[in-house]
Amino acid sequence: MTGQRPGEQAPHRVALVVLPNLVPLGLAVPMGVFGPKPDLDRPLPNLDLAPYETQLVGAAGTAGALGNWMAMRDVRPPESLTEADTVIVPGMGDPTAPIDPELLAQIGAAGRRGARMVSICTGAFALAQAGVLTRRRATTHWMFSRLLQERHPDVRVVDHHLFIDDGQVLTSGGVMSGMDLCMHILRRDLGTERADRTARILAFPPHRDDGRSQFASRAGTSDSKGLGDTLAWMRENLDRSLTLGDVAAHAHMSVRSLSRKFREVTGRTVVTWLSEQRIERAKQMLETGDLAVGRIAERVGFGTHEAFRLQFARQVGATPTAYRATFRTGS
Repeated sequence: MTGQRPGEQAPHRVALVVLPNLVPLGLAVPMGVFGPKPDLDRPLPNLDLAPYETQLVGAAGTAGALGNWMAMRDVRPPESLTEADTVIVPGMGDPTAPIDPELLAQIGAAGRRGARMVSICTGAFALAQAGVLTRRRATTHWMFSRLLQERHPDVRVVDHHLFIDDGQVLTSGGVMSGMDLCMHILRRDLGTERADRTARILAFPPHRDDGRSQFASRAGTSDSKGLGDTLAWMRENLDRSLTLGDVAAHAHMSVRSLSRKFREVTGRTVVTWLSEQRIERAKQMLETGDLAVGRIAERVGFGTHEAFRLQFARQVGATPTAYRATFRTGS
């Protein structure tokens, strides 16, 4: 990502793209997370809220597009996206509706120069049209995932997920799972403690894993049906060297059945899910404690410090030491 990390010198610039036939809540959700909260500053002056600067960007004539539901003013022209560190594209009621060519071109240009690109719900169609999702994993609302794949076969569509984090590009399944994605971005930018603080202000659960289902009607699947106890047991035993056999035995399944069911429920293999959970636990320990990195590696189940360091850098994009220096509570 080319822009500065939030809190470094100038504010991190977030551009919210106003599309035709916009879903109002898809705009309100990221604005609620990244936008200013002046009413909260007076009674709670020590909130230390996320340092973002938000702006609306759209084609000519966009202002007022939401009619009486929301008054939109100061919608900046498409070329303003050249200044954005993060570009967020909310969904459209009709994802096949035409989009201003200049706006699409600027969205594509923002992606090519390295801005973080985010879509809420059917906003993924705009990112796909702009070439941002080419050869990338992405999701959208489950009702439109097949249409997205048909229209853009070069996109690796993953359906039924709350959100997909593909590094520079992040997509959410629906409007409300857009809140999960925005909170995930806060954790990535500012650390777990500050993201959880914002979640409390918004009265929203601080963390729902991106592998969870959108709860669409799909035979034989649900959020954790049949695996809830096993997932909880795995989280409680991250320090152990858990094998596929161990997990299958706890779930009272064969290894083959477990592997199939696990991917169906979480969207992950057992090994991938375990690694992600271990890294999340390590991040919390790095943020809030003084334990040496080597000891943290042991506590979260990595056999060696080097294996932990490599996996942490692969998933987080920084070494454990650098992460602690950035996100340590009170630093």
